[in-house]
Amino acid sequence: MVLKCKDNLDIPIYINSTPEGVYRWNLYNVEPEWFTKKIKATTEFANNNLINKEIALLEVIDAEVL
Repeated sequence: MVLKCKDNLDIPIYINSTPEGVYRWNLYNVEPEWFTKKIKATTEFANNNLINKEIALLEVIDAEVL
């Protein structure tokens, strides 16, 4: 996503809603550590197939509260 945004002169933004609030990260301003984890293939509740996905954990302290 970051590379696509650079190509199109856009800003890569990630937004997440939690029970504690809604947070926004500018992915140009953080350098998360990426790793592979086996998680659900989709967010559909009926589909429980697990696949390997590359993920990163973002720190709330690096986010803007919306």
